[in-house]
Amino acid sequence: MSTVTPPPSGAPRDPGAPEGWLPPDPASVSPTAPHIGVAELVRLCTVDTELYGKAFFPQTFRHASPSFAKAMWEPMEDPNVRLVNLVAFRGSSKTSRARIFASKRIAYGISRTILYVGVSEGKAIESVIGLI
Repeated sequence: MSTVTPPPSGAPRDPGAPEGWLPPDPASVSPTAPHIGVAELVRLCTVDTELYGKAFFPQTFRHASPSFAKAMWEPMEDPNVRLVNLVAFRGSSKTSRARIFASKRIAYGISRTILYVGVSEGKAIESVIGLI
């Protein structure tokens, strides 16, 4: 677990970040991770949704992905498949993966309209709010 040190007084803070939040020190996340630029990271994320999730949603993708993760992404990422119905066990990250998938499609301009369907209107709204 990494610790967060407060910034020195007068240090610039991202105005969109929650009060007291600081990005983690890259060395504390993975001291052996290669350092790449933002443009390269964005390019790599176009073909690797797991990387997209780890890069832009680190709290959601904080653990190593299970072996079945690729099998869950394949039908969702296939451009020839229009409707996907994933049936998986409780705790297999269905909701998290659906949110990451929707986020990626929005971020890369692939989808203009995404319909969230939930057991209730409240649950569908909760999933959409999770993207923000």
